[in-house]
Amino acid sequence: MEAAGLARAAVVARRGGLARRVVAGAPLVAIVAVASALRLWSFGEIAGNPFYDAAVRSMSQSWHNLFFGAFDPGAMSAVDKAPLDLWLQVASVKLFGFSSTALRLPEVIGGIAAVVLVYDLGRRLFGREAGLAAATVLAVLPASVLTARSDTMDAVMMAFVVLSAWCVVRAAQDPRAALRWMVAAGTALGIAFNVKLAEALLPLPALLLLAGLGLAGGVGARLRALLAGGAAFAAVALSWLVAVALAPGPKPFPIGSTDGTAWNVVLVFDGTARLGLAKTTAQRPGSGPLTLFGTHGAAFGVLVGSALLGTLIAGGLAVALDVRRGGAGRARLPHAGAVFVVVWLVLGVAVFSRMSVVYARYLDALAPALALALGAGAAALAAAAPRRRLTAAMLAVAVLLAAAVAVPVAHPSATPLVVAGAAALALAALALRARARVRLPAQAFLTLALAGLLAVPAAASLRLAGNHTSDGGEPGAMPAAQVARLSAYLAAHRAGARYQLAVTGAAKAGPLIARDGQRVLILTTAYGRPLVTPHQLAAAVRGGQVRYLLTGGAPCVRGMPRDRTGCAPAVRWAMAHGRDVSHAVGVPRGLLLHLRR
Repeated sequence: MEAAGLARAAVVARRGGLARRVVAGAPLVAIVAVASALRLWSFGEIAGNPFYDAAVRSMSQSWHNLFFGAFDPGAMSAVDKAPLDLWLQVASVKLFGFSSTALRLPEVIGGIAAVVLVYDLGRRLFGREAGLAAATVLAVLPASVLTARSDTMDAVMMAFVVLSAWCVVRAAQDPRAALRWMVAAGTALGIAFNVKLAEALLPLPALLLLAGLGLAGGVGARLRALLAGGAAFAAVALSWLVAVALAPGPKPFPIGSTDGTAWNVVLVFDGTARLGLAKTTAQRPGSGPLTLFGTHGAAFGVLVGSALLGTLIAGGLAVALDVRRGGAGRARLPHAGAVFVVVWLVLGVAVFSRMSVVYARYLDALAPALALALGAGAAALAAAAPRRRLTAAMLAVAVLLAAAVAVPVAHPSATPLVVAGAAALALAALALRARARVRLPAQAFLTLALAGLLAVPAAASLRLAGNHTSDGGEPGAMPAAQVARLSAYLAAHRAGARYQLAVTGAAKAGPLIARDGQRVLILTTAYGRPLVTPHQLAAAVRGGQVRYLLTGGAPCVRGMPRDRTGCAPAVRWAMAHGRDVSHAVGVPRGLLLHLRR
């Protein structure tokens, strides 16, 4: 009887433990569900990016094209990035068929995975409440939602960057396995580099500080761990570039390169040129320190600005509280984490203020730092509120009111949500002031604070999802009806030509390649750099290898820069030897020319 009683008690204990784990895990499950819903809402109705979609179609046709990241089926040109993310997209379309959903599946998985990783990173650095708050911020941040719904690489890059930081923290928590975890961190960052190149390096200085301040042991042990991580990063980051450089035989010309090498497109076109440090075409000055708060153009104030303002205020007030109590109880890893987040955030704002062109998708290089800073700041304020009563509660109210001020004009519907959150927290503060018996726990203050701080971002994300918006870009895009008419006409009149048609510029061929997957003759790449000479084009026309030209861009006139597509010699020859057949196709005048032999 006694044994039976002990067995029943053990079963009850196990059930109770399971119930506690379910309850403890419920907030994270809810956050991931919200993140997934925002990113997957009407997922199949989002338009694709014809440039990268064409590359995925071409890369899926041969191992040669896959390795080099070929843009077109004939591998005349290659995409302007390392192809690792596109390899994931190729795998997706091989498994599920070529569709808009399959093309963007790796990105949405990366965006959702980043939310989970940010939670555990924040938990390990600043505590469970901070981790949950940070995950909530990233789940509803419009810039992150927008990017995860697009078929560009940034969401996958973000997931690997956060994974790298998570590995550094694990190295700090497990000194005996520090070398292994630092190698894993370097490997994850190297993969992120191969996904989105220089953009993935934005948090590198902050990661070095996190490791230097957070790792246990003496200077020698930390240095060995850093060197191990650095060696792993270098080996992984440079692996594809070195392999391409050493590969024998002809190679596609990378779009954006000035000398035909992958090194040039990675280090210059996608590196120093983005910061205005190297000139590849006409450069524009950066927009300045208020770039991320703007409400015009890309509307960064809607996508990230309101959350950034809340981050600055919440983080600043949390630091003020910490300084006031003398930093009591400050541990090594939380201190390193705070430095890590602040440096990442400040550096990101500075870099984006310096860049001449900033797209919304680039903000994924900053989004985890913003989420961690806002989550940690809000959690610190909420934790102080029950103990400090009116003072801490009113500080949280100030955060909410600041968020209300940040409501962009384009989203006035979010104002009532922010004001309601501020009013609710103000009532809680008055209750504390009156020494009422009902005391709100820290979790309640945190919930109220996040409701106010994230009302604007959440409203914007709902609108983005409802409007089927993405940030994939549309280089070379044409209406689907035009692409269908061109495809049908060329199939009927191609007469056995090797190429479906010639195109003046690479991007212009994207929609047809994505649809039909047939060879095209690309006359120029970025900045009008010729891939075909007039003599080669004339020979191809005489030999019946190509019969039509798809035009694009302005014709070459006196005074126009020589790097314009229309001024390339082969393009000028084609325009002089083509007869407009656009009317017969049913497309705009001058779009399709029949090349004479």
